[in-house]
Amino acid sequence: MKAGDGKLWRISFTVPEGAARAFADALAPFGDSISCFESDGKGRHRLSAIGACEPDASALGIMLATTAAGQGIEPPKARIEKVPADGWLEAGRRRRRTVTAGRFFVHGAGLEGIVPPGALALELEAGPAFGSGSHETTRGCLIAIDRLAKRRRFLNSLDLGCGSGILALAIARAMKRPVLAVDIDDWAVRTAAANARSNGLGALVRVAQGDGFSGSEIRRRAPYDLIVANILARPLVRLAPALVRALRMGGVAILSGLLHSDQAALIAAYRAQGARLIGRDRLGDWSTLTIGRRGDLSRIGQDHAEGSHRPGGVFGRGRCV
Repeated sequence: MKAGDGKLWRISFTVPEGAARAFADALAPFGDSISCFESDGKGRHRLSAIGACEPDASALGIMLATTAAGQGIEPPKARIEKVPADGWLEAGRRRRRTVTAGRFFVHGAGLEGIVPPGALALELEAGPAFGSGSHETTRGCLIAIDRLAKRRRFLNSLDLGCGSGILALAIARAMKRPVLAVDIDDWAVRTAAANARSNGLGALVRVAQGDGFSGSEIRRRAPYDLIVANILARPLVRLAPALVRALRMGGVAILSGLLHSDQAALIAAYRAQGARLIGRDRLGDWSTLTIGRRGDLSRIGQDHAEGSHRPGGVFGRGRCV
């Protein structure tokens, strides 16, 4: 990328909803701010990256083609343009709204206003790491964590694919117990560690780099009585045997990153490993499932649909996917 001249560069394109998260992950190296919003009400999402350096068009083209192939779609046509800076990044910080999910109150640095009484506050800088709190998948996980925290204290928890670390922070804040947060992406690891420190949770949240359940840190600390994994449906199905093995008898897992249409395959995959569905949250088009290994706590709750929880708002500079 070439240095800019005081203006900012924007990359934008649209993709089907199911491919949005994969493209947002791949887009991270091309900008300082990544966003994703529903563009037309027909299941397509617009992704945008803003940065101070001119993007490498060739590298961008390769990324789009590679990611599209992995998603089984045609490469999107990206638009690259200069936009006036006008204090854009700082203005974006000031415009941030908060997110409320259960008792959790997620906000950026320099919050204008007060934290609601009784709320569990989390200050978050997502950067290019996934997990700003605004998307239904993250909010669904936060709601499920809050519900579990009212019923049981988990002694050993894992946030698999932690991104910004928001779910690990939520567990540590609500339960005051150690959490291991793992991500394959180096930027996510650094972001999550910084967020843990800024929230005063560095002593409880251990952040490590790793791929799935193969890492030495994950193996050393297993088994877990709580695992949260907000990734994608296909990886969650593939990880079912390893994830259930990593759960202590009576352990619970919160699984998200899946559309309603993905639920049946996911439930079947985990049932085949001896786990059962004990809770479900539906927010928009997305579902968050809570499963338990044999010997788990009694049914945590019935299905929860959008409207039964406060939906929160759009938060942060990080991705909304």
